[in-house]
Amino acid sequence: MRRYLQILLVSIALLLLPSAHSESTISVSTSLDTFSYDLDSIHLKLEKLSTRWQLSPFGEGDLLIEQLKAKRLIITVKNSDTESKESPLPKSIKLPFPITIEQSEINEVIVVTGEDRQIFHNVKLNFEGNAKTLKLNLSHATTPWGEASAYVNMSATKPFNLSGDVSLKKTNTDYPYDVKAQLSGNLNTINIHSTSWLALQDGKINLLKLATKQAGAQIIIDAQLELNKNYAIHVRGQLLELSPARLGNYPEALLNVDVKLDGALKPSLNAALTITTHDSVWQQQAVSGSVTAQLIDQTLEQLSFAVSIANNQMKGTGNISKENMYLAWQADLPDMSKLDQAYAGQVSANGTIDGAIDNPSATLKLLAQKLRLSKDLQIEHLTGEANMTAGENGTTAANIEAQTIKYGSYAPINGNISLKGTQADHTITITAENKDNKLQSTLKGGIQLNQSTAKKQWLGLLQQLDYVGGTPIKLKDPAPLSADIEQVSLKQALLTLKNGAINIEHLHIGNGILESKGSLEKITLDDLPPNILQLPTTLSSNAVFSGKWSLETTDTINAHFSLWRDSGDITFKKSDGTSLPLGLSEVKAELNVTNNALAAKVNLNGKNIGTLNAETSTRLTKTDSGFSLHNNAPFKLTSNAQLNTLLWLPMPSSMLDADLDGKITLTANANGTIEHPNLSGSIDGEKISFNLPSEGIQLSNGIFQARFENEQLHIEQMIWQGGSGNLSANGWLRLNHGKPTIDLAWTADQFTILSRADRLLTLSGTGKTMLADSLLNISGDFTVNKGLIELAQEDTPTLGDDVVILGQAVVEKETSLQILLNGLHIKLGNDFTLRGRGLDAQLTGELTLTGLTEYRPYTEGSINVEKGTFMAYGQILTIERGILNFNGPMDNPGLNIRAMRNSKPVNAGVEITGSATIPIVKLVSDPNVPETDKLAWLVLGHGTEQAGKNDFAILSLAAGTLFSQGQSVPLQSQIARAAGLDEFSFAGGDAENASLTLGKRLSSQLYLSYAKSISSLQDVARLTFNITPRWALRAEAGNESAVDVLYTFSFK
Repeated sequence: MRRYLQILLVSIALLLLPSAHSESTISVSTSLDTFSYDLDSIHLKLEKLSTRWQLSPFGEGDLLIEQLKAKRLIITVKNSDTESKESPLPKSIKLPFPITIEQSEINEVIVVTGEDRQIFHNVKLNFEGNAKTLKLNLSHATTPWGEASAYVNMSATKPFNLSGDVSLKKTNTDYPYDVKAQLSGNLNTINIHSTSWLALQDGKINLLKLATKQAGAQIIIDAQLELNKNYAIHVRGQLLELSPARLGNYPEALLNVDVKLDGALKPSLNAALTITTHDSVWQQQAVSGSVTAQLIDQTLEQLSFAVSIANNQMKGTGNISKENMYLAWQADLPDMSKLDQAYAGQVSANGTIDGAIDNPSATLKLLAQKLRLSKDLQIEHLTGEANMTAGENGTTAANIEAQTIKYGSYAPINGNISLKGTQADHTITITAENKDNKLQSTLKGGIQLNQSTAKKQWLGLLQQLDYVGGTPIKLKDPAPLSADIEQVSLKQALLTLKNGAINIEHLHIGNGILESKGSLEKITLDDLPPNILQLPTTLSSNAVFSGKWSLETTDTINAHFSLWRDSGDITFKKSDGTSLPLGLSEVKAELNVTNNALAAKVNLNGKNIGTLNAETSTRLTKTDSGFSLHNNAPFKLTSNAQLNTLLWLPMPSSMLDADLDGKITLTANANGTIEHPNLSGSIDGEKISFNLPSEGIQLSNGIFQARFENEQLHIEQMIWQGGSGNLSANGWLRLNHGKPTIDLAWTADQFTILSRADRLLTLSGTGKTMLADSLLNISGDFTVNKGLIELAQEDTPTLGDDVVILGQAVVEKETSLQILLNGLHIKLGNDFTLRGRGLDAQLTGELTLTGLTEYRPYTEGSINVEKGTFMAYGQILTIERGILNFNGPMDNPGLNIRAMRNSKPVNAGVEITGSATIPIVKLVSDPNVPETDKLAWLVLGHGTEQAGKNDFAILSLAAGTLFSQGQSVPLQSQIARAAGLDEFSFAGGDAENASLTLGKRLSSQLYLSYAKSISSLQDVARLTFNITPRWALRAEAGNESAVDVLYTFSFK
């Protein structure tokens, strides 16, 4: 190598000056077109040489070469018997006189070594040499490894001390790099130092010579190469602070790795390799790892590796070479979640690989439990075992069994994959099933050498493919199938469905190419899985469709797809139970893509549904992941529709009794881009009606008139009739980056929006609705002309937000629309009734609401009870005063309520003040009497002097409920909880028989209670043991002791 470096520095001078001399013997032959030299085992040939130079006759005779151009320089390294012998360094490199080359350009440099050939293009350099130093500056060279440049400054005397640097840059690759290395030392020992950084730029991992804030790792390399007989080499490498998450969509980690290599390059590579990690974490788990091996020529001897992440470990030993290898490995992963939060479960596996790399023998054993491989994929139990013997006739056997495979919301399945035979001839069987579905598939073939590609491939037949379930599939005849590590190809596969068939003439996937051709024959909607297309319950179909397709993708996409109706119809069921067919006579869809230009056409015609015709065109763009439709792609549309009915439109599951009908005339055209389509056209609707009987909504005689203008739909007129009034609106709607923006003005005139036995709402007024950035802004001034709301007798209980139901799938809530009430003013007219839960009242008043509905809007105003009654304690109380004052959150108005029984001679009642969250309840009477008598007159209709035994029990219950102040937990229960008990109660109809009972549940079956008489000395302690829900054993101790066996039954 040092001889090559010496020759590189002086070769140009030697070529130009036949009389130049050194301590080497040189033979010279020249011509006009070629210039050749032999220098030991190196032959130099320069073609089409032209120079411009000046030679000074004074002093040492400086030679200045202003320009040197050559078409080609060929450097041939000859085989020599003395090549392995160490040649001593000369004492110096003697130039006949100082030489300066200002500009040198060689179009092509070819280096030939045996059968290897390396070509360098556009080589530009300059040179300066004298008796003391030689300076070479390679400003540019295009090499197979990228764009190169270098600078070397070397002493002209032994040991030829040198310094310099080398740079290499390549951008048009999957992993771009721009690196630089510093050179030092001499022609006995060369030192190399390089520092670089890994960073993600433009979606690719780059190796850079300059640090950036986005760097994901630093790489430091120090190497020493001794230019002696054995070419001893010593390398120290460091990979520091590697953060995979900074280099793409990789897990969070921080890794530090040291690499050590010591050995020699000649007569063949022989070096010891050591790789170790330190101060490293993976997903916040400690990481340790080590690799040791001996590199001998092209083999890896004495290989040993061990890697651990937390308590997960993987290790192995062996030797690796192309012709013969042996590797034994073992993985013990007791906690997969430490590798990645998306994973879970336990995995244990081991295996061996033995023989040639391209034809090995191998074994594998696998056991996994409670495995989670992604958010949606889980496997309860997985076992596997495989054995493969080298050679075409080597036996091959494998069996993988998975139990309880769960994917998303699909029902769990069990699966099995088995392989039997030899490498050249074997059978693969695949089964997957649960109680409702079963899949069976068989492949028969073997591994063969593909003569055209010289690669091994699997070649055989897809013999069986049967799926039994909701949408059955069956392969009619065996189909040719081939596959290798890069591609899969299937031909002549006819899949029969429940009613129709899919004919796959050809399918090829791999090497960046997707090709497919086939046809659909007599397909019905029943042939499609529900997750692809499921008709609403209001629609049924016996329509039959056929189609064909062809697809070819490389750097461009070319495709054709067409679908047409053969026969049948689609029928919809009206809300009254009757059915009506769409009366289809034509349904046709066609899509064509030619060199990424897409054109689509749809035609629909039906007696009852009407007509729809549309043609559109745009352009697809090739991306790393395939083909996509960009926002700036051109977009053209021509469409028209005449829809005679809207009854066929599906309704949400919560509105199954709803129906929408009317006639729509549509014309829509576009000539712009996907993001800005530049729409034009109009939408006209008449006789539009919407009925939802379950909610009391009945809108009729609707009129809709709108036109497209640029990016907006201008609503010129929209009118609905409800009851004897109407609702009208106008404004516009626009899609902005896929999100709707709305601005509508509303006017209501005696409009009945709800009309049901338990609810009625008729409105008049004006309002405005604006939607932007998922915020719906509502303002307006409305008057309730007539209203009725009946409250349900009991609230349906619901689970709190903090309750988790085990086993129930977790559904992530999407970001909901926010509603802002912006000064919405509502006035209750003179005919608004609130009824239910004992209340029957006529209300008046006005409210103004401001704020987001999810945060309890700020409310101003008051609601008054003009007249009304309230049922409590079995009595009808007359509301003498009922005022709710709002000046804050909607759910916390101020209260000023007085309700009286109107009994004689004492009129008793309840007065409630304070706020809804902290109400203050007190008893009132006219004339004023003691509190106990107020309660008696309110509940019983007479004073306590007339109360009997049962009346006192009623008064106790009423007092507890009353002084709980509206809380859901009675007063007695609140006292019990405060004392750490489960029961605190009073019993008895009068003072003589009254008693206090305390109770505490000791376990799910044991209950301890203690009863103390108020006026007597009776004390009883009871311990109850529930044997079953019906049988119980009870022991009593106190004034009387007993043991009882209890049996409980109930009447329904």
